[in-house]
Amino acid sequence: MANFFTVDRLGKLKASQVLDLQIYADVMPPVLQSLVDSLVPEGVSQHGEQYLLKNPNSQLKAVANSPIEMFFELFRRARFPTRPSRYQSWFAAETLEEAQAFRQKYGNPANSIWEVEANSFFKANMSLLKPTNSMLCQAYLAQCYWNGSEGPSGELKIPPFWEVLLMPPVKVIQEIKQTAPQTIVATTVYGASLVPPRTAAEFKAKRVAKKKHR
Repeated sequence: MANFFTVDRLGKLKASQVLDLQIYADVMPPVLQSLVDSLVPEGVSQHGEQYLLKNPNSQLKAVANSPIEMFFELFRRARFPTRPSRYQSWFAAETLEEAQAFRQKYGNPANSIWEVEANSFFKANMSLLKPTNSMLCQAYLAQCYWNGSEGPSGELKIPPFWEVLLMPPVKVIQEIKQTAPQTIVATTVYGASLVPPRTAAEFKAKRVAKKKHR
């Protein structure tokens, strides 16, 4: 088992929860149900539900769009069939700092961050999930993505933003509690003037500095 960190943008995660694929049998019309059954017979993840079976959630800032998701999926099937499908994966970061960076860019401060674990995973540069001006360039980005490489270099370099595709079952371990640093507000003895608020560490450092100058 390996541990990762994921941002709960939908507010649905709970400790000890096990995330697994879900099979949908109510797709209409029936011809589309047959297509779903042939594409993802094992079922889809929450991501697959949003980008394959439904329209993406308009309340969430999108990492990619539905056409890009399908292009990358078909390219994976043709060239990298052993890689996990994005339609059947959960997404996480390797470190807490990377999860916080994702939340800052694609979520909001109220989104909780959870520690999760999975047996099988694949790391890729999510910055490559972007439309280009030609299908050849699009195929090149897809190849780089499924190779697990950063992508173009030099003038065409795309700053990497790494994500980890987790293959189910994925176990939710715990929410990462983040507390704000303690703030100390100092005043004069008689309250005649206020000292700007500062953290406990800054307050201690200033006291040490005063002692050195005595």
